[in-house]
Order: sequence, then structure tokens, then C-alpha cells
Amino acid sequence: MTTNDTSQPLHFVAVDPSLTSTGFAVFDADGKLIKCGSVKTVAKDDLDFRHKIIMQVFMGLFYEYPNCVLLIEAQFIQSWGGFSSNGVLKVTEVVGLIEGIYYAHCFANQFSFRRKSILPRLINKLIGLKTTLKRKELKEYTRQRIDYLYPKAKIPNQDAYDAIAIGIGGMMLWKRDRLLEKVKKVDKVEKVC
Repeated sequence: MTTNDTSQPLHFVAVDPSLTSTGFAVFDADGKLIKCGSVKTVAKDDLDFRHKIIMQVFMGLFYEYPNCVLLIEAQFIQSWGGFSSNGVLKVTEVVGLIEGIYYAHCFANQFSFRRKSILPRLINKLIGLKTTLKRKELKEYTRQRIDYLYPKAKIPNQDAYDAIAIGIGGMMLWKRDRLLEKVKKVDKVEKVC
């Protein structure tokens, strides 16, 4: 059973998952950027220790912003620059850790699970970027657009920029989905009348 989620203000927690540097951004319901940063781990450290560091940060975020929607970058195999199957597995583990913490948090606090996974190409389209650009150009244009939208924000690194882009795209999709739900309810009412 879930509680009425309106008792706490709604926030969006956006995540760019990675084992070495997981970017995150927190937005209020109106899209104002509240906090951003990244969780860095050291490659030479034990994998369990690195996971623990990531878990602690996200446990803190979900505690601080209990009524939240989790927006997370969908994992796929990138065509540029090749990939390491081991790297893909490690990122998938990080996604599993964060989602597990989120689900446990929601269950313990009786909030509904609200998660949206977004493909990188869709994120780029939603923030107005051509998906035909090279990776370096995409990163630069993303930074420029985010700096324009949030001129006073202190954004520490590219991973935080990526999380903000995920948040912007995810909030757009989330709000679109809520509007479509309202339209479907109106359609049902009209059919009854």
C-alpha cells in the first residue's frame, strides 16, 4: 500500500550511472535544479567498497528527498569508441544498486515506485540536439544548453552535466505521461456520459 505522495514535495532525482563517476542531479517539481554532483570511486579499490560508496550517497539523497521520481539513463552498447563487456556489466550493477536502494526506500516509506529509464539518443532529442553529432560535440552543446538554463549552478563535471540532461529529458517525459493519463481519464468519463 502506498501513501498519498502529495504529503511531501515532489522531486526528481536524475542519474548518469557509472562505476568510476556516477553523476546525479536533483530537481524540484517545477524543474529548478536543487543539487548536482557526482560519486567518484577509485578503480584500484575493492568492488564491494566502491558499491558501498555509491549506495551511501544515494541512500542519503533518497532520505533527503523522500518523495521522488527516479530518472536514470538506460544502458545500451555505444557504437562510438567501442565498449568493454566488463564495463557494461559494471554499469548494470551500479544501476541495479541504485534502483534497489530506491525501491527499498519507497517500500519502507510507503511511496509509490516512480522510475523512468531514458535512452541517451532520446535525451539528446528532448534537449534539442541533433543525434548525428559526434560525442565530443554533443557534450559541448549539452554543457552550453545547461549553462544557459541554469546560469548560477555550480556544475562540477561532465557526469553532473549528463545527469542534468537526463533530468531535463526525464521530467519532460514524466509530465507528458501525466497529461496523457488525464486525457485518458477524460475520455473514459465522456464514454460513460
